Amino acid sequence: MPTASGWLTAVLSIATFVAGQVFTLQELVIFGVIGMLLVVFSLLAVRIFSPRSRCRRTVSPTVIPALEAARVELNFSPLKWRPWTLPVSGTDSIVTQTPSGETENFQISFVTNSGNILYDFRPTKRGVAHFGSLSLSSLDPFALAKHKWTERDSKELLVLPNLEDVIAPQPNISSKTWQDDYCSAWQGASSGDFHALREYAPGDDLRHVHWKSSARLGELLIRQSEHQWEVGISVVLDNRLGASSPEEFERIVGATASLISACHANSLPVWLYFLASGEDANLKSEILVEDAPTYRVALLRLASVIQESQVNSLIRPKGLVIALTGSEEDRIEANHIVPDHIAEDEATNLAELVWICFGKGQTSGLVAVFGDQNSSSTSSRSNIDTLWIPTEQSFGEVWNSYMGVSAIASHRHKVART
Repeated sequence: MPTASGWLTAVLSIATFVAGQVFTLQELVIFGVIGMLLVVFSLLAVRIFSPRSRCRRTVSPTVIPALEAARVELNFSPLKWRPWTLPVSGTDSIVTQTPSGETENFQISFVTNSGNILYDFRPTKRGVAHFGSLSLSSLDPFALAKHKWTERDSKELLVLPNLEDVIAPQPNISSKTWQDDYCSAWQGASSGDFHALREYAPGDDLRHVHWKSSARLGELLIRQSEHQWEVGISVVLDNRLGASSPEEFERIVGATASLISACHANSLPVWLYFLASGEDANLKSEILVEDAPTYRVALLRLASVIQESQVNSLIRPKGLVIALTGSEEDRIEANHIVPDHIAEDEATNLAELVWICFGKGQTSGLVAVFGDQNSSSTSSRSNIDTLWIPTEQSFGEVWNSYMGVSAIASHRHKVART
């Protein structure tokens, strides 16, 4: 069986024989010279008019939430003395790395005749996306020669957790008054000294309408008490190793970021706590999010947080506490100190979480449990509500439903019974 070189030799021999029968020697020489000139022209064209010297990559923005798109621009503009450039085809190599060390490779292929290319890159996981080298090539107009080269214009894209549209857990949101419907159950008394007036929002209690001012200005105004503005929000991320599966943990991080974002959008200061810490002493276990810089710090920390084995039992969440954890039923590890009031046979991760976040009962709030429901997914304390987030539902869907009218009625009924 002939090899590829043998077949090529045979084809060229037959072609030469046929050409010798059709054309004269002088014509063959002319055709040969023309062919050589075309090859030389092609080689010079790909060398001179390949726009390799001005290739630049731009990624905007450089920080995005997961599942959102970053615009990537590749610019192949020619130098001033070049009237035009050849079409460029190539491949952009992207490697995404999660905080846990997992990597995923992407290859974006493109062809451009205009000197630039635009495409959207949409990462699916939080972490860092590394844009590596560009593999490029240009082909001459006669397709006789090709020039390949590599551009090493490295860029990085920081990918934050996925942000969902959720209702902020605060007393002064526009859709309802959390102070009247939730604070009495979670914080104690909701009354306070008269402080200011604000516009009426759907869901406000009509008993708090300031009728004289409303009549004078022609619109409903609500009396705002001092204590309404002093209710603190604490969001606790349970990043203990073994408290949740890797899939559940990613959902927990995204939900935590969504709550922080909702609070920030409504100008509500919020404390962010991490239940476990690693060896890096520079990573704080608590962050007060009260302005744009601290909000960015919180999101950047959430972009890199991982599950740790060293539990920080000294955190003291304040105000309304919202703890987010997984549904794993693993026992507390041997190096953890089990509180005296928690029996050894009941020392689950949820029991430890409740003990750290809510103390002996002086603090109230909510525990959001992600994953399949099990026997340890409900707190036995009357001052702690449990919100179960099934695997098949998003956090935003369950949370917003819980914050709806039916949830308010449920809490009012609970307060009436107590």
